[in-house]
Amino acid sequence: MKRNRLLVLLLIVALLFPAAAAADAPPFVPTLAPAVRGQDPQNPHPATTDIPPLAAEYTLVATVGDAGADGAIHVSGTEQVRLTNSGAQPVSTVTFNVAAVHYGWFTLDGGTIDGVPATVDQAEVRFSFPEWPALAPGDTRTVGFTFHLDIRDGGDGFDVTRRDGDILRLGYWFPMLSDDHGYHDQFDAVYTATGNFHVTLTAPASQVLVSTGAIQHQETTGARTTYTIDAPNVRDFAALLSPAYHVAQGTTKDNVRVEVDTVPDHLSDGLPTETEILSDAIHAIEWMSATVGPYPYPVFHVADAGLTMPGGVEFPTLIMIGTRMHGVSMGTLVSHETSHQWFYGLLGTHPQTETWVDEGAASFFEGAISAGIDVSVTLARPLPCPVNITVWDRSVNDRNHYYCVYNGGAKVYATIRDLMGSDRFVAALHDLYTQDRYGIFTGRDLLTIFQQQSATDLRPALHRYFDYDWLDALPPPGGRRETD
Repeated sequence: MKRNRLLVLLLIVALLFPAAAAADAPPFVPTLAPAVRGQDPQNPHPATTDIPPLAAEYTLVATVGDAGADGAIHVSGTEQVRLTNSGAQPVSTVTFNVAAVHYGWFTLDGGTIDGVPATVDQAEVRFSFPEWPALAPGDTRTVGFTFHLDIRDGGDGFDVTRRDGDILRLGYWFPMLSDDHGYHDQFDAVYTATGNFHVTLTAPASQVLVSTGAIQHQETTGARTTYTIDAPNVRDFAALLSPAYHVAQGTTKDNVRVEVDTVPDHLSDGLPTETEILSDAIHAIEWMSATVGPYPYPVFHVADAGLTMPGGVEFPTLIMIGTRMHGVSMGTLVSHETSHQWFYGLLGTHPQTETWVDEGAASFFEGAISAGIDVSVTLARPLPCPVNITVWDRSVNDRNHYYCVYNGGAKVYATIRDLMGSDRFVAALHDLYTQDRYGIFTGRDLLTIFQQQSATDLRPALHRYFDYDWLDALPPPGGRRETD
């Protein structure tokens, strides 16, 4: 995400046109840097404190009210998270994250451990339990939160908890199991493990609901409708509500229901129609399913997030988009955000420390979905920083940071494809899907899989883009990882 509007425009141009240059510029030639670079001491690095191995079952009950006199929409909620230690060691601490705190919308009203009131420490977007007893392997514990939000029309456009005219966005809006990272004003991608979500959401009956997962039941009583929603094996739960949504739907050849939810007044002359957006989304789901691995969910939504949204934001089974994207391709935007269903969603990444893994992939696939796996990716200028720059590294300006991550990341994937050949490249993507679906993988895991599938040593080329200090310890072509 981006907070400065000028830099938003720069990001959109960089994101949607990674192959615009006529000739390749030389990549960045890095010097080795420490393994943990640019860490903000106020926002600890996931490499130092990661998500513990906990299987999570979320039970979320929320009520969306009408707009108050001040324009704020009140949302109240309770949450129970059943945690089972699936690892081999006791879990001594847990951290939950909710980015809506940063905008002032979210208030925590209380917490519990196994139904008993418990103190919750809050450090802006992070929540932890100081009295947490170590959880032994195989044991289960349930934590609870009571909270409310007062959501107004304000923010920077990309914020996903917001009232935007008659659209209410609910993203990053309740506590989710995470590491201990803080809010970042350049990239605010969540970092969470896969869980199962059971949601009961009550809202005004005049509103059309779009959400992660599949609606199992809905019942209207008077002016309120209550929805029961299940979303298994996802990293997050997001929703949008609007009385103006019009729904267009179709199905993929594998019977995934694809829905496009738009406000007709937002689709002015000269912009793609909802039918064209639907066609782009169906093609993107089908192409990514064939190239990386099957989309396993029954539904996929492309939702109009309001006139202030300058781009798109990905959530499991749902993407939020801005429909008035003058000067850029809606098809490319939909392809980019849809590919995040794999790179971030099905295949979990480390978006704060290795942003290139998922954003570089999405930037590569946005072109490949329309032009084929052999799509050309070029760099307009030399990379001013290593592709693996972290969000906490402030050694370069925002524009250069985005260029390295998005354009540089796309170029890395294209370079690997060229060295391996397209068939081996796709085979490696299938291996990644088989090995890490619903899990979390690192840049090293990814490059190891590529190297194992490759007949050509990728390491000399990788040194041109990365300053990882472990590149030479990757396995030889077709081989196993060498001992560190």
